[in-house]
Amino acid sequence: AGKRALRRVREYIKVNRGDVAQGMPKKLRKHPHYEVVGGYFPGLSATPFLDASAAPFDAIRRAAPAIREELDGLLAREAEFEDIGKPLGWRTMPIYYRGERQASFPAEECPQTMGALGKLRLAGETVAFQRQSPGTGLPRHVDPCSWVVACHVGMVCPTGEEGGETPYISVAGEKYHWREGEVMVFDPSFKHLRPSPTTPVPEPCR
Repeated sequence: AGKRALRRVREYIKVNRGDVAQGMPKKLRKHPHYEVVGGYFPGLSATPFLDASAAPFDAIRRAAPAIREELDGLLAREAEFEDIGKPLGWRTMPIYYRGERQASFPAEECPQTMGALGKLRLAGETVAFQRQSPGTGLPRHVDPCSWVVACHVGMVCPTGEEGGETPYISVAGEKYHWREGEVMVFDPSFKHLRPSPTTPVPEPCR
């Protein structure tokens, strides 16, 4: 690693050994929706939603129709969606977990999905098809560290029934409504929540 990279690592260690908040820029310390519960990496930009129109996320957007076709083929295997201990009706089919591809995922049935993921530099987090049932969701929370962004792609996004609101995510108080085939990237260090007021929403995310 170069001197600049090592200097950033030393800054990270210094900040996280002491009062993390004091090592953060004032605008983040004072931001009502920003919170670090794990580690804070200084020098990174922080904004609730990021531009998803350029590389590498544009490749995921182009692959979205093919990914949707493969997902449709997997939906008949709903029994293999796992309950992940969150509110009832929130289920997942993990593809990667902590950077490791999951043997239970039928990768041979999803070559386009695996090919698109292979073009990304994935963090040691989770990649999965996730499904959310009506009336369920995640309460307001933040994720553990400030150097990972979350990428979600809407796959099956129902319209609101009888004028009702469609499923959305709220990040730092700003709503984003899921749209099929559209890529959305956000910083999960900002408080976010995910209600689902209508019908189940499968989507590959992160």
